[in-house]
Amino acid sequence: MKKRNYVIAAASALALALTACGGGAKDETIAATEASVEATDAVNADDNTAEAEGDVTEEAKEEESDTAESSEEAEVKETPQEFADLVADAVMNKDLKDLADMVTYPVYVASVKDNEGIVADKEAFLALDKDSLFTEEFSDAVTAFDTTTLEEVEAGYVMGSDGKNITFKADDNGKLGITGINN
Repeated sequence: MKKRNYVIAAASALALALTACGGGAKDETIAATEASVEATDAVNADDNTAEAEGDVTEEAKEEESDTAESSEEAEVKETPQEFADLVADAVMNKDLKDLADMVTYPVYVASVKDNEGIVADKEAFLALDKDSLFTEEFSDAVTAFDTTTLEEVEAGYVMGSDGKNITFKADDNGKLGITGINN
């Protein structure tokens, strides 16, 4: 925008100077004025292109930002009941990998005798014995739980019965994760 104003001012000054210098130089004045108009048009075209490119770039950035926010919201907006249903499915299928993906580490697992029951990471969780984790009593208690009756307590949400349960809660970002397994 500043460039355009400078070019217009320069063209006007040039035209004025040529006009004032001599009466017989009309052709030179016209040529100078046309040249300054062409220069102004070129600058305007560059400004418009730059503005358009800036708009496109800003729109692309906004779209990328919206897409990233949408995917984060999809993770965060999972309801406790939906999460509990996923947990119940993983337990019913005795799917250690799916369950491991839902855990917030470190996690307490009652059947683990080392390290006071604390499993530090996903790799250690996947190394657990399936049979000792998915006992019949534990699996029945978790899969039979009515997830529509979930209530939040101080520790989070607890699904199961008779001391056989899974506890989960939301982290600081709102993402739900399993924090305890009492099997």
